[in-house]
Amino acid sequence: MTAQNQNTNFQFRAHPGALALVFCILVLFPLADQIFSLTPERPNLENRDLAPFPKLKLSNLDPFPKKFDAWVKDHFKTRDDLFNAYSRFQLEFLHDSPKPEEVVVSKEGWFFSRKNLAVYQNLKPFSESQLDSIQQNLEKRQMDHSQNGRKFYVMIAPNKHSIYPEKVPLNVVKKSPGSQLDQVMERMKNSKVQIIDLREILLSKKPTGRLYDRTDTHWNDLGAFWAAHELLRVMEKDFPSIHPTPLDEFTIDTIPKPGGNLVQMIDLSDRIQEDKIRVQANYESRSFRGASRGFKGPEGFNLDYEKEYIIQYADSLQDVLVIRDSYTDAMIPFLKEHFHRACFIFDAWRFEEHPEVISNLNPQIEVIIILESHLWKLLGRPEPPKKKHK
Repeated sequence: MTAQNQNTNFQFRAHPGALALVFCILVLFPLADQIFSLTPERPNLENRDLAPFPKLKLSNLDPFPKKFDAWVKDHFKTRDDLFNAYSRFQLEFLHDSPKPEEVVVSKEGWFFSRKNLAVYQNLKPFSESQLDSIQQNLEKRQMDHSQNGRKFYVMIAPNKHSIYPEKVPLNVVKKSPGSQLDQVMERMKNSKVQIIDLREILLSKKPTGRLYDRTDTHWNDLGAFWAAHELLRVMEKDFPSIHPTPLDEFTIDTIPKPGGNLVQMIDLSDRIQEDKIRVQANYESRSFRGASRGFKGPEGFNLDYEKEYIIQYADSLQDVLVIRDSYTDAMIPFLKEHFHRACFIFDAWRFEEHPEVISNLNPQIEVIIILESHLWKLLGRPEPPKKKHK
């Protein structure tokens, strides 16, 4: 046997041992990391508290496996690093989404929510009974406000795909023409409820600049500016003291920032940046953040439930209550300068009536700002069943 053959045989015999060593390291390192914290802690990007370690109750073992699994998913540090490596490989080499069931990757670096694209595809049109419920809910609220001398507006924020359908992947095909928003607007066209459909105005403002973030579900400052401008323009017809501020009183610039919520979902916000468009006022703000009135939000809801802004010595201006979601955050700087008191309530996407807030604030205006894909939240809650008398 030649020396070359001996060397080849030696390499062949050593190779399985090396594989076994690598396998052991891969298996044992996550456990060692969990115990000895070999790698740094990663920040919590969830809008919720992480799952606590479950208590083991011998009298009731059934819930333990599920709770333990939730704890492992939230606290197993190496899992995030492994998923980050997988996400980079999937996106950079295969040009595909690491979580196609949640995030859709489109051309030119645009990302879309799979859940929102289901609305674009019109997979679940509203039934006639659902449209009846939405109409009855909104008209009841309209009547209640009208009887108490308040104006009531409903503003619908379009999903990104409604303003940028050309960025949606070609393999995302509509099941049927139209949308839930089209259905609601058709049903409510003869109603007294003032509904502001922003699609037409935002489509017309696309030449002014990009209106939505590429890596996020939300609009950017420019999209929020035009949304607020349209809301104020509609209000001006009822309240002549309201005057929308023109765009030329603001400065528009772009800064690089970590990617938005869609790339956070695939753990790549540190590698994919967002060219964030900012719209900043050239004038000094007159409003200031007011003290909390102590309104209680839904249990377990850890986002900012109540925000109030006040302009002193402006009694000629109106007080407004805005029932909002996260889309309204970027609108607040453009709205708060036009009201004596502007109270923004984020009620965990319930969009319910808030009699305790109305009673405390006594506003002249109430506005619901709701995302297109959340229109089903306006179905209202069914009346509790009446107790039968014996």
